Amino acid sequence: MDKFPSLEEIRSIYETNTNNKRHVTKVELISILPRLQDTILEYLVTYVQEGSIKKEAVIGKAYSQYEKGISSYHFLKFIWTNSFYDLQQFKVVRPIAFIPKQNFFLMSKAPGRKLEECLYDRTLDHIHIANQIAKWLTHMHNIPHTSFQVSTPKRTNPEINRYSHELIVLLPHKQSRVTSICQQLSKKLNSLLIDRAVLLHGDFHTRNIFLTPSQVVAIDFDHHFIGDPAWEIAYLICQIEISSYFKLGVFDAFSVMIQKIIATYLQANPFYDCDQFYDRLSFYRVCCYLESLHYELCVLKTGNQVIPEPFLHHCQTCLQGKSIL
Repeated sequence: MDKFPSLEEIRSIYETNTNNKRHVTKVELISILPRLQDTILEYLVTYVQEGSIKKEAVIGKAYSQYEKGISSYHFLKFIWTNSFYDLQQFKVVRPIAFIPKQNFFLMSKAPGRKLEECLYDRTLDHIHIANQIAKWLTHMHNIPHTSFQVSTPKRTNPEINRYSHELIVLLPHKQSRVTSICQQLSKKLNSLLIDRAVLLHGDFHTRNIFLTPSQVVAIDFDHHFIGDPAWEIAYLICQIEISSYFKLGVFDAFSVMIQKIIATYLQANPFYDCDQFYDRLSFYRVCCYLESLHYELCVLKTGNQVIPEPFLHHCQTCLQGKSIL
C-alpha cells in the first residue's frame, strides 16, 4: 500500500466532495513536510467551475495513529457543519475527506499569515487582532455539543507531580521553588469553580491561528476536548508570552493585547463570574508555564539553563496575583 494517496485519488476525492460542481483538471504536489507524529503535504488543485479556471491550495495530513486522524476529521466536520461553514469573519479550514487506509485527512489550506508572524509586524493593529481572536473563541466556545461525543478533559489536569519530580532531577538547586509552586497548584486544583464546560480547540497557539485583513482562521484540531474555557484563554496567553520571551527577552511585550483578549472575551460572555474566571486563568497559566519548562528541559532536552529562573519567577508571580492580569 502506498504511504500517501495518489494524485488521481486526490483529484477524485476533491471532485466528489464538491458534488462534482468543480471539474479538476490538474493536481500538483507542492511540498512534503515529515514530522514526528505525522506528515504534512500541500497540493495545488486546478479546476473548472461555471466556465472559469480556478485554483485552490489544499493540505493533506497523514497520521501515524488512525484514532487521532479520524477523531480530528469528525470534530472539524462537526464544527464546520454546525457553525463555521457560513461565517465570513471567523473560520476554520474546510474538511474535505478522510481516507482510512492511509490515515489521511484532506482539508483546505488556511489563508493569511500566522499570528506568530503578525505579532512582530508593527504595521498591524494588535488591538483589533485581539478583539477578533476573542470573538473567534467566543463563537467556538458557544457551539452546542450535546449531540457530539468528545473526549473528556485531558490537558486541563496537569501532571503536577511528574513535572515536579522530573524538573527537580534536572534542577536540584531549584528544588524548593519547584516544590513550592507544585504544592500550591495541587492545593488550588481541587478548589477551582468552573462555570461550564465547552468545546475547546485544545491547541490554540500562535502557529495554529491565521489572520487576513477580514478573517481569523484556525487549524489543527488534533487536541480538541470539552473543558474549561479559561484554560483555552490561559493557554493562548502563555503561548504569546513565551514567544515574546524567546524572541524579545521579555514576557510582557504584548501585555496590552493580552488584556484586550481577556476583556473582549468576558464582555462577550457576561454570564461568567469574572473573579472565578481570573482565578482559573492564573492557575492554568502557571500550569502552562510549568509544562512548557518541562517540555524544553525534560522532553526536548535542550539543556537551556537560562530559562528556569525567569519561568519559575513568572509562575510565582501568577500565583501571587501580581501578573499583568
